[in-house]
Amino acid sequence: MYDSIDFYRNQKTELLIKSNVKGIISTLDNLIIKSDCGYRSLYPSSNFYLYKLDKNIPIAAGLGGGSADAAAIFRGLCSINNNRVSEIKESGIPYSIGSDVNACLFSKLLFLHGTGEKIQPLNNDIKFSALLVNPNKEMSTKKVFSMMKSNNLIDADRNNTVIPNSKKDLLEFIVNGKNDLQDIACSLDPEIDRILLAIQKTDKCIVSRMSGSGATCFGLYEDRKYLDKAYDCIVHACPEYWCRKVNLF
Repeated sequence: MYDSIDFYRNQKTELLIKSNVKGIISTLDNLIIKSDCGYRSLYPSSNFYLYKLDKNIPIAAGLGGGSADAAAIFRGLCSINNNRVSEIKESGIPYSIGSDVNACLFSKLLFLHGTGEKIQPLNNDIKFSALLVNPNKEMSTKKVFSMMKSNNLIDADRNNTVIPNSKKDLLEFIVNGKNDLQDIACSLDPEIDRILLAIQKTDKCIVSRMSGSGATCFGLYEDRKYLDKAYDCIVHACPEYWCRKVNLF
């Protein structure tokens, strides 16, 4: 599951969007345009492009779709113009656009510290099957974070944090961890709680958790056949939900 972006030489920077998901996507205040502007600030003589976005990841869903699109612009422009992605990372521009855009530049399994500025690559052989469920509602990241009290935050940089670099360690970390934004998002939309419970009740679900600031929820499965069963169960019970089966990592 991914968005796709095509690049075309143009007289000015433009963005056209084809969307398969609900919601209105701005072509002006858009991370793709911000990434283009950020790139151009480093390389002002660069050509202009028309970007055609085929949007498949839900909007404001806590899945990082916008951040991944922004990172794809940086990687694409670097490839076209023979620039180094490392120069983009070192500039700090991706992080200024969004706290997880820098991580998306890697496009691989990572462990993040702080607010996303500290990045540790992990073993890319770790794989899971996952069920993604969204109630077809947008959740404002800004609003969720504004309701977070600083004393409720888990210190991700505490000295006893063990970076999980095996499937067993990662599973243990996820199961024993939490999403600090989940309770806040559930208070804004109780349907998220119902989705989490429905996923957790499916056979052989390792863990159900909200993704990012919501409203998408996920369930992890080690066996693909149980993912297929869970998908059929959720789609039958809640046909109005956006529901996808994916392979993670």
